Amino acid sequence: MTKEKHRIFGFDIMRIICALLIFGRHSITMFGCTYGYHLDQIITNLTSPVMTCFFMISGFTLFYQYRDKQIMGNHLIGFYGRRLLTILPSYYLVHISWLVFYRESAGDWLALTPIELVGMQSAYNSLFGILHNGGTWFVSCILFSYLFFPVLQELLMHIGMKGKIISAGIVYFLLVYSNYIVGRFGISGNYSNPVFRMMEFSCGVILASILLIDRGEAAQAGGAEQKY
Repeated sequence: MTKEKHRIFGFDIMRIICALLIFGRHSITMFGCTYGYHLDQIITNLTSPVMTCFFMISGFTLFYQYRDKQIMGNHLIGFYGRRLLTILPSYYLVHISWLVFYRESAGDWLALTPIELVGMQSAYNSLFGILHNGGTWFVSCILFSYLFFPVLQELLMHIGMKGKIISAGIVYFLLVYSNYIVGRFGISGNYSNPVFRMMEFSCGVILASILLIDRGEAAQAGGAEQKY
């Protein structure tokens, strides 16, 4: 008997809200749009927690969709193919549009096009001002997260509840502690860092593994015991 497939619509709505808030932030800071002074301040101040929420929900919902599937092996190419077909067309469109509207820096942008084509722009933190592209750096970060997901899913299949809780604790500690390091040494922040965004994504994946898989297995085990 196969598990029923359905989406978590509440989380889908939250992701849409996060995406709209992120768009609002960039429309204010990059294009001079305004939604009223107070609303502009709220949108701007919420940028960091909204981005964290977006990546954690993305990890949670992706694990939910693939909770009973083994991606590694014959299904790996299909998984990556679906992700790329969903993301890359609009991602490339923004890059091409940027070249058209900002022709004064077209030479630099053309030189950086190979980096854009493979989604690696967020790996070059010092180029953030050039490769920002209206906020598409976070698409680069989510691509890194999708690349890592099958490996993380495979690892989670081979560790128990205790290992998953410890893993979640370690990742969360590193995320929080990294902000302390940034503040203490005055270094570049983690906002556009694909490693830390991938860690937020991983937190969502691990949390989903704890809540969805382990509880489900425990319930099945309890039902089996009652039968006998």
